[in-house]
Amino acid sequence: MIHEDPPERARDEAFSMRLIRLGQIISILATTVAAFATIFGSVRGRNEKKFLSGMTRQGNFLKLDYPGTPFNQLLGQNDSGQAVGYYRTKADGTGPDHAYIYDENGSVFELLKIPGSTSAQATGINNSGNSCGFFVDSKGVNHGWVLTGGNFDILNVPGSTGTQALSLNNKGQVVGSYTDSAGNSHGFAYEERTKAFQPVDDPDGVSTTVVNGINDHGDMVGFFGTAPINSGFVATPRNRE
Repeated sequence: MIHEDPPERARDEAFSMRLIRLGQIISILATTVAAFATIFGSVRGRNEKKFLSGMTRQGNFLKLDYPGTPFNQLLGQNDSGQAVGYYRTKADGTGPDHAYIYDENGSVFELLKIPGSTSAQATGINNSGNSCGFFVDSKGVNHGWVLTGGNFDILNVPGSTGTQALSLNNKGQVVGSYTDSAGNSHGFAYEERTKAFQPVDDPDGVSTTVVNGINDHGDMVGFFGTAPINSGFVATPRNRE
């Protein structure tokens, strides 16, 4: 099922944008590392590596590669011991990509078969096991996707030439980025309940915005700019829960 409902234009008053400074980034990274230790610290295996000195919590790193593959990336995780990512079969890291879910508790990889894809990544998973990501079709076009309760939906922002879903929360909200007809990048937020898209642009980064994370309050994080110069941002809804 393809959802292409007309988006509501993002209003300036919808979100409060904050530029992330170095000190805030360090704080966020420290919190992320601590969470990583909590989830993966109890895992044992022959590939485990001890935390580097200077980490704030005791624990272990676990190397995770889909069996027989030389290139893997994990891009999201939930509180239930599940992680998502993708692998490639070529040692040089070139595609195609193959999306999967990894179950920490059972040490099981589940391959995700994305209809119509030639390459696919899984980028986010919430506590209900719902996941999201994006895939490339035979024409080289990117499409977002979300898998909720066994129901698979393709996400295409109306009028876009490519869409990528990059994260989701536990409240039925998905975020990501899309490319317009002029080749510019914009963020978006998608409501699973209403099937509605809302474009999201940082005021200082219109046409270069990417949204790659959202929490259960609806706060979004991402970045804008033209490589190699980027700035991070936090977008807080005016009607924050």
